[in-house]
Amino acid sequence: MKLRIVIIGGGAAGAWMLLRLLQQGHEGIDIVEPRASLGRGLAYSARFDKHLLNVTTPKMDTFAEADDPLFEPWLAERAEHDYAPRRLYGDFLTEAVSKAVAGKDVRHFQTMASTIRSTDDGLAITLTDGTTLTASHAVLALGNLPPKFLAAGISDPRIVEHPWSLTPGIAQERDRVVIAGTGLTALDAVVLIADANPKARFTLAAAHPLTPPCDRTVTPWADAEHIIGHSPAAIWGMVKRELRQHDWYEVVDGLRGHVETIWTRWTHEQRRSFMRHGARLWLHHRHRSPPPTWHRIEELRTAGRLSLRAGRIHRLTPHTDRIDVDLTAGTLAADLVVNTTGPSLSLRSHALLSVLLDAGLVTECPLGLGIAIDDDGRCRTRDGHPSRIFALGTLTRGQFFETVAVPHIRKHAGDIATAIAG
Repeated sequence: MKLRIVIIGGGAAGAWMLLRLLQQGHEGIDIVEPRASLGRGLAYSARFDKHLLNVTTPKMDTFAEADDPLFEPWLAERAEHDYAPRRLYGDFLTEAVSKAVAGKDVRHFQTMASTIRSTDDGLAITLTDGTTLTASHAVLALGNLPPKFLAAGISDPRIVEHPWSLTPGIAQERDRVVIAGTGLTALDAVVLIADANPKARFTLAAAHPLTPPCDRTVTPWADAEHIIGHSPAAIWGMVKRELRQHDWYEVVDGLRGHVETIWTRWTHEQRRSFMRHGARLWLHHRHRSPPPTWHRIEELRTAGRLSLRAGRIHRLTPHTDRIDVDLTAGTLAADLVVNTTGPSLSLRSHALLSVLLDAGLVTECPLGLGIAIDDDGRCRTRDGHPSRIFALGTLTRGQFFETVAVPHIRKHAGDIATAIAG
């Protein structure tokens, strides 16, 4: 019996992995995803129309291949948006997958994977409902790892540890809002709460409280490829010189297309140096806010309803009439606390990955940024050998650095599909 290919995770990464396998003629594919629809994941399950893509519509199709479904013409038939609601990309991807699998040998198991073990001829994957799948290869498309909780062990509806579970009903009548984090997810939380509760006032707290800059379209720096092959320190010097002549938006947008090449040519020590000294600054300028969101945040600042606070939250103490939020310097009283500090970096925070680590089927990358993989996405075992398990998306940050944007996911999914065929 021909063994199947199993994709674990059916968000955007899992959906594009499925599309790439089908495009390359693979047959017999199982996808394990608890949601009823494929392609949404957390990112594109948002139902609030003010939760927007943070890039313009054409950029979602960057580096698309000839037979790829395209978002821009799909959207043009339905609405006009410069920065479309994220749910629309979920609609698009769900529809594209539905069309692609029609008449094909693809099975959707609406559950989760609990274990994977090696067999003589492949892999045995056990699902939480007791089903066991036999596979020649498996692809981990798990999305972001769970967040590190602010108040582990405390159950209180006023403390929202998973920001995507935030609803307008939770926000109503809760006027003093403290948000841990100042990134894009924090801004999305602010916009939803402010829409539901016109009296809400916000404090955004982080060790380095910088909100994302507003996105805009520019002509990218044309000579950015010349920095490929240089050390992080040399590149920083070259970029500083260019910033005297170019708008920083132009420089950053010119660099974006070369980040993976730059990263893969660096040594582990150079990567470590960049993570220590340059990554925060790069990510701040790289991940920008859609203009409608940015303007709403500025309105709240101008009205005195939103402020930034330096310091991490290190303790939450619930009381009947408030939650005391202890920061590095000082205490705030809150009616609602939202955790937007981002996903954990610990592979142990995910049950399946913890099982795979114990079995030696995967191992952590040297920088602690995900799973150790080869250039084609193949996971390395604890003994350093290539395995039959591949990884796609956020788990591969240590190898590629740029991993979450749709164009990168599409490319890496194609590389995995080719490696499986080979």
